[in-house]
Amino acid sequence: MRRYLLVLLAFTFFLSSRVRGQADQVVNNGDNTTAINFPGGGCVYNWTNNHPEIGLAASGTGNINSFNVINQGNTPIVATISGAPVTSGLAYIGNGGSNTVLVIDVATNTIKSTITIADYPIGVAASKDGTRVYTANQSGTVSVINTSNNAVVATITITLFR
Repeated sequence: MRRYLLVLLAFTFFLSSRVRGQADQVVNNGDNTTAINFPGGGCVYNWTNNHPEIGLAASGTGNINSFNVINQGNTPIVATISGAPVTSGLAYIGNGGSNTVLVIDVATNTIKSTITIADYPIGVAASKDGTRVYTANQSGTVSVINTSNNAVVATITITLFR
């Protein structure tokens, strides 16, 4: 009697608020799966497998290489592999009490850097391309931060008209 292994690869991941998935794979015992490549765009994915006995680890990070499937029993196994993007990047948080901007690594929730600015930051915004961060300061200035080295590269004075 030939043993069969049914592998259902149900990948769920979020990009631009849309849910997408990979096609299911039905694989015979002893055969290889098709590799699964998650979408690019600088995003890394963690995945979990609810049936590691099929020859794939219970969890991993990144794309899933082709692997040889295993089924020790006589009934099909339906394995579900779910993927989720790993949070990455930096958050720039104004810390008015110390006249600084904290650079937080959002993957590890740790402070990567502390940037001293002109005066009490009351708002923070990033440029669309991510190369600059701007802080609106209580003194009526805007500090411009270069994100490649986390240094203040300019301070702009805002003149209010009445």
